[in-house]
Amino acid sequence: MITRRQLLASSPWLVISPLALSGCSPVPAADSYAAVCADTWRLGARRGLDGAVLGRELVRYATLAPSSHNTQCWKFALEGNGRSIAILPDLARRCPAVDPDDHHLFVSLGCAAENLIQAALAHGLRGDAHFDPTSDAVRVALEPTRAQSSSLFMAITHRQSTRGDYDGRPLSSEELTLLQRAGSSQNVRMLLLTGRTVMEQTLDYVVQGNIAQAADLAFVKELKAWIR
Repeated sequence: MITRRQLLASSPWLVISPLALSGCSPVPAADSYAAVCADTWRLGARRGLDGAVLGRELVRYATLAPSSHNTQCWKFALEGNGRSIAILPDLARRCPAVDPDDHHLFVSLGCAAENLIQAALAHGLRGDAHFDPTSDAVRVALEPTRAQSSSLFMAITHRQSTRGDYDGRPLSSEELTLLQRAGSSQNVRMLLLTGRTVMEQTLDYVVQGNIAQAADLAFVKELKAWIR
């Protein structure tokens, strides 16, 4: 089984980042946090890889997927000489207080599978994912195909969650339309709240939910454990 932490710890190929460290050389050590992060989030070569090396590269892209509370609640197994990759739930990273039925945990596996499929296509492999209820694993079978770097693949290494300040400018009508289209499908309908009144009403529900969670000792304990 391969987790992101194990993948980082065992990777002999590290790209040196030009980021400066306070009071240190402008080039950080190869095993520094900055260098490891830069290597983890790099857009790697898409040719000349095969076998286990290619499998590990696809797993690296899979681990860049979002996960429930950033718990990275997955494990990976290379199967069939690299012809299949299994994504299994890491139950040691469950959040029973906030996710008692493991819904978010398994959604996280789906996110990793999507990343893996997009990365496989960029490397000349078609990924076919299916859920194995006997092991609760998502298995992605890989078959050779014409390499294609989709826009989704190119976006993998740019994904981020940020609490930085917005510029304060409202989205244009065209941007709102694109956002709603991206978040809707045959089974999902996205609602955009743009009116001040309805946003204030929704905010009230959010505040009530936060108060209820803060009063839940199990939730607070779980949250502190992950933050620390």
